[in-house]
Amino acid sequence: ENAAKMYTKALAGLSGESDKRLTKVLCNLSLAACQGGDATMALGHATAAVVLSPGHENAWLKRAQALEACGLLEAAAAVCNEKRLKGEQGKEFEQIVRRGSAK
Repeated sequence: ENAAKMYTKALAGLSGESDKRLTKVLCNLSLAACQGGDATMALGHATAAVVLSPGHENAWLKRAQALEACGLLEAAAAVCNEKRLKGEQGKEFEQIVRRGSAK
């Protein structure tokens, strides 16, 4: 909860900043909300990050993780299959797809 409050304050202070910085804060807010058990809030933050920066890979990862946390495994897997990320995000995407397929 403390992390979510800190990131929310940071977001408020970033008005007028670059989309990249705002996207990073939204991704961190999504993570904090997810870890705090608020999957719906996490999904909202991740969706805002994706809308703000559609090319930001971590935003898509956070959206997939939030969808999964909301119990929307098929939707999470669909995001992963569509985006086909590489590197660490790609590995996490593969795990989400496997969990979605196992459903």
